[in-house]
Amino acid sequence: MEFVVSLQEPDADGLIPHMENLEISMTVVWVAIGLTLCAAEILTGTFVLLFFGLSAFVVALARVAGLDNLTWEVMLFALSGFASLLLFRGKIAAALSKPVKGYSNDRDAQLVLSDDVPGNGEAKVSYQGSMWTAVNESPLSIAKGERVVIYKTEGVRIFVRPLSK
Repeated sequence: MEFVVSLQEPDADGLIPHMENLEISMTVVWVAIGLTLCAAEILTGTFVLLFFGLSAFVVALARVAGLDNLTWEVMLFALSGFASLLLFRGKIAAALSKPVKGYSNDRDAQLVLSDDVPGNGEAKVSYQGSMWTAVNESPLSIAKGERVVIYKTEGVRIFVRPLSK
């Protein structure tokens, strides 16, 4: 099945006097659909459009292999899209959102406190140009201006202890 798109210049009345046809293969249409859906996935980040974009590529490959029935193509698109969505979306989303336990690129970083942090307490401090909640799990207070080391992070909370001298 081929689509026909006419590229014509309208006359003074806005009517099209002649027809020049440009044939677009359905394989190209499926590839364009796949590219559009995959590109749109970048904007959403939901991993839904990605699977349907890949499904459109599957249909394009099926067309190259000889499939030439729009009904079967749409069914293949829908079934492969939903099947891959159900089978893989949760696994990929979980793998990408799972934090690596015990890892922090702030661990062992040093900073000078911008505020006092009470013993067994918390205080807002400036770290890397942002405000963080510094947590002191020791019973001893840590004074403003004292150099501390980060030994753990949880979200926007940094756990600090005085730097050993």
